[in-house]
Amino acid sequence: MEDDKTDLLKAQEIFRVVCNMLDNKEWNYKRDEENFVIIKALQGNDIPMEFIIRILPSQQIIVFTSVLPFKINKEKWVDIAIACCSVNYILLDGSFDFSVNDGIIKFRMTASYQNSSLNKELFENMLIVSACTVDEYNDKLLMLSKGNLDIHKFLGSLNQGEK
Repeated sequence: MEDDKTDLLKAQEIFRVVCNMLDNKEWNYKRDEENFVIIKALQGNDIPMEFIIRILPSQQIIVFTSVLPFKINKEKWVDIAIACCSVNYILLDGSFDFSVNDGIIKFRMTASYQNSSLNKELFENMLIVSACTVDEYNDKLLMLSKGNLDIHKFLGSLNQGEK
């Protein structure tokens, strides 16, 4: 029981630090203090992005996710799975998760705060890196899913270092 209380207090602290970081930047966001959830919308170069920031007290983890705002048609699932795996192979932080249950792609980045202290600079960095990564690939994944981009060209651009 004491561990649960400690986990809850630490989650509350992390939640406050993230909200303070967003407030200091004067960024608009939605917050759900009871469930430790923050939602931040951003406009990318082409496709709007929404980031959900969750603090999981029992796991002592903060999770940044962004669900891409389109579903993949079944006939493109293999290409998208290959594309996500190929992108994940070159990413240094975060990953694209593709669900074969519903054709949804989401980006996910996590950080554990177990036995450590995390600061607003880390959370700002997580948000910026997540946003840049999603913005870099969301339009390419959309074009691939619609058949406007060939999987071989997509993979070739990755092999040439053109993320």
